[in-house]
Amino acid sequence: ARSRGTSISVSSHWTWNFFVVMITPVLINRIGWKTFLVWMALAFSFVPIIHFYYVETSNISLEDIDKIFLKDGESYGSESSSTVGGEHSPERMAAEKGDGRHVEQV
Repeated sequence: ARSRGTSISVSSHWTWNFFVVMITPVLINRIGWKTFLVWMALAFSFVPIIHFYYVETSNISLEDIDKIFLKDGESYGSESSSTVGGEHSPERMAAEKGDGRHVEQV
């Protein structure tokens, strides 16, 4: 899920970057300095969107953040979970680590 989210994020970033680069010269030629007002209005429109629709995650542990975003009745290590499942479950990873002592070999 993380790699899918990253790829969508990067591709949308490059798509919108291409859009802005292609449309800005056209807007400057047609409406001049008012182009910057268009970009300013667009930037300010995101302030209420982020304030009202994005979850605040500061001072919350990673485990609690998982609980916020998982569906009802779904647990972090469950097989139906799309975030982590099967061979990468927390229980299996803890079992593979053993007692947690690290011995560095020189």
